[in-house]
Amino acid sequence: MDWKKSVQKATALTIETNDYVSYCTMVEMLLEKNLTRKEEDQLDLLRCLNDELRKPEYDQLTKEIAWDVLGMLLPYVNGCSSEEAVKFMRFLAEKGNPKEVFLKSNEILTNMMFQNLSQFEVTVDSMNSAINRIETNKPLVFLDSYIVSLYSGITRILLVKEANRFRIWDMCLDSIGKITRRFGKYSECHLNLMAAFTIFLQLFLSSECLFFSFRELLNSKHPHVEFRKNRFSYDVQQLQELDSFLVRLLDIFDELCSMGENGWEQLVKRFYVQIMNLDSAEGSICNQEEEEQEEDMHQKVMIDNKGCVALLTIRSFYRERSFLQDLFFNSKEHILLDSLFTLMSIEGNPEASGFTDLALYQTLLLSKFIIECSAEDHERFFSLLQIYQYFSAFSSEPWIRLIANDIVFHLLDSVSPDIRFKYVLDTLEECPFVNVKASILNYYQKNGLLSKPVENNPFFLKKNLSTVLKILFDDLFDLTADPLSLIYLQQALIFLYYLKFQNCLDYNDQVLQFLKRIENFVQQNEEKVPNQNLTYYLELLQPKN
Repeated sequence: MDWKKSVQKATALTIETNDYVSYCTMVEMLLEKNLTRKEEDQLDLLRCLNDELRKPEYDQLTKEIAWDVLGMLLPYVNGCSSEEAVKFMRFLAEKGNPKEVFLKSNEILTNMMFQNLSQFEVTVDSMNSAINRIETNKPLVFLDSYIVSLYSGITRILLVKEANRFRIWDMCLDSIGKITRRFGKYSECHLNLMAAFTIFLQLFLSSECLFFSFRELLNSKHPHVEFRKNRFSYDVQQLQELDSFLVRLLDIFDELCSMGENGWEQLVKRFYVQIMNLDSAEGSICNQEEEEQEEDMHQKVMIDNKGCVALLTIRSFYRERSFLQDLFFNSKEHILLDSLFTLMSIEGNPEASGFTDLALYQTLLLSKFIIECSAEDHERFFSLLQIYQYFSAFSSEPWIRLIANDIVFHLLDSVSPDIRFKYVLDTLEECPFVNVKASILNYYQKNGLLSKPVENNPFFLKKNLSTVLKILFDDLFDLTADPLSLIYLQQALIFLYYLKFQNCLDYNDQVLQFLKRIENFVQQNEEKVPNQNLTYYLELLQPKN
């Protein structure tokens, strides 16, 4: 279809009458109807409009309507028309009134459900083009709007399964770098720019995992990790790309720090307040009086606690390996249980392995600073351990389960045997997760029955052993052939064998009935139960005549 003459006549009439609204209405009608036509018709219309509005004599018209046409073109950023539509939109973003283009881009990012990554990318490019041309004596107003709309757009584009996530993060970091250079010279913008980094990391680590805790264990030559590392699914090349990406993020944050106040000192101060409770001040970095003055002027962007701790942890991993520990050392304070509890409350999330990984990595670094738990603190201590074991119960990542359990055992080793045994017994009695019970039973076996000396060891007391056996027999009375129950059963048989090995197993009626019931269960479920190990331990547990 030949659009050229119609568009030229309409454009000429608009110049004569200055009726920009009617021209926009015509363009909108043409673009909307043309979406149902053939691809070649769509391309013809886009080229015709693009060529017409590029003519020097129509500069004023283009400046007046560019912001409105941007939204009309987005449906064309799809399929064969995408390249032409993107080229047209970038031209309009450069030529249009910058404040109007900026506001239109904000509106699209905040409200539109994107169909593909190109739609998001060209909208962000339009916003960046506009923000660079805006002259203002209220930079904070535009900065906050920029941050809010950018991150709103990210949450929407992440819903598109086909979108390349790493490309999204790369575009976002480029945008953060641009607004840092654009607004970093204004002292009133520094805290909000810092907030932009922390909010970005909150979004980033809700989707991505850096394997910090696993890599820390690999560096420590942990034998269990060395043995199992080939079974863990992580892409070395992807990790290298993420490492380079986050080093670039640190460089941009350093660039911000060089423009004014030291952002690292601000984040450290917040870390002390939020995690170590060294100050009674409220958590917000923003000054309350400043907030009240700006309340009606712009959307406030606040520091994200998770992102704040994440940024400090990322610096510790890539720049200064002792940075996180030094925060505590320099504070002249021991790490209290409440500090780790707060860390896990802020960052621990079984549905976001990226934050869970960071929380476990922080614990691996910091647990050595914890003072011995007193008897009065043990309930709080137990609550902390239960958080880690919750991750080991629910995480789909085997290395997170491994590290969470390893942390629990390390922390248990730091307390007295009485407190240790009480936690083990509470877990066996109350925990609803059989995989956690199997793990804690293994701990009982290795750190109770195999530990020396045996004198005054609660793990060896006959009444305590009887209590544990009763729990096991009750738990395993109605057996099923699901994998987790079978793991628990196997660990129970191993536990009984070590009791026998230590001459602590009394072959009373209760024990004999249990062994007979398990033997019958294995025979009745030959097809469902991989019974080689179960049969092996049942044979070892047979009483001598």
